[in-house]
Amino acid sequence: KLAVGAVESIRDGVIIPFLKEPAFDSNLDQFKTAYALWGAFRNIASLFFILVFFLVIVGTAAGFDNYTIKKIMPHLVAGAILIPFSWIFCALIIDIGNSLGQGIVQLVTGIFASMPAQFQPKIDLTSNFQLIFFGLTAGAAATSLMLAAAPIGAGVVISMLIALVGVFLTLVLRKIFIMLAVIFSPLAILAWVLPNTSKWFSEWWKNFFKLVMMYPIIMLLFEGGRI
Repeated sequence: KLAVGAVESIRDGVIIPFLKEPAFDSNLDQFKTAYALWGAFRNIASLFFILVFFLVIVGTAAGFDNYTIKKIMPHLVAGAILIPFSWIFCALIIDIGNSLGQGIVQLVTGIFASMPAQFQPKIDLTSNFQLIFFGLTAGAAATSLMLAAAPIGAGVVISMLIALVGVFLTLVLRKIFIMLAVIFSPLAILAWVLPNTSKWFSEWWKNFFKLVMMYPIIMLLFEGGRI
């Protein structure tokens, strides 16, 4: 079970900590600054809502296009309700992504645990035959790798390092962008209220949802490869 254990160690020690988002609790010290920024944007969005409501009242009294006013009113009411709870709404979406990601891990782990022992992937290094076999295989592989990498070794190593750094930066940027998406969520909902800016809300929601769902999607690919 050495190979399975190594895969699980990489998954639990490297991949999941980068993908799983902590609970967005505004009382935690790590979220106090973000929550304060979100509160500032919530107040700005609320001021815009007051202005929009005022314009709707004036437009109704002045006899402007009733169709446009009737079209925007449901969004105004929904937005007035959603903006104060946008932090909680985003935290709920993040929790759903975490639950899906962890659920996939538990599902595949349960499948492996329920499999008969003879079908479970394992490497038994207590067997003398397997010790000799894997020793010779590892030695041959290492020798072949050294011979093949001699002329291009530096380039291959540099390429691998660049790839690893790229993956690391991608996961770090994902965390940053998720935090920014939560902070700007009041303005995104405000954009949803106004017909001419609703496309900005669509972009915000599409990117936020993709960032959150990276966790279950990557876990699905990772665990699917084990099956």
